[in-house]
Amino acid sequence: MKKLTFLILGFIVIVWIGVSVSLPPKLEATSDDGHWKAEYNVGHSAKGTWKGDLYWKNVEGKMTSLVFYQDGDILTGDLVWSPAEYVDLNTLNQTEFIYLGEKPKKDATYTLHIKWLENGKEFEQVLDFNEKRRLFVIPRLD
Repeated sequence: MKKLTFLILGFIVIVWIGVSVSLPPKLEATSDDGHWKAEYNVGHSAKGTWKGDLYWKNVEGKMTSLVFYQDGDILTGDLVWSPAEYVDLNTLNQTEFIYLGEKPKKDATYTLHIKWLENGKEFEQVLDFNEKRRLFVIPRLD
């Protein structure tokens, strides 16, 4: 009985790894100073939708623009936000930059351009995405 249990568990783990490795790699980007981190990943493993999340730490002020590019073409974002739409970096530490995205193209270049105001000065950060393979993807069926 123990052998059968271990065989079944081993089979499940091998299938899980196989399915995880066969999924397209997620895209990740981190700023040189470590204040900004972004992920472009499968939003729901059972579906083909992708979403992008931006995280920050030790950044203050208000985000005034967030634009996601593929090979220099805008995928999502608006170059002109009104002050009412600014994201408060002091009270939040995460926001989405794309929700119903498409699977990344293999040889495409993806960048995220962030602009924010801090103490009346405007700053800009550009994040370049790199592929990251995953070994264990936990399915999200919500």
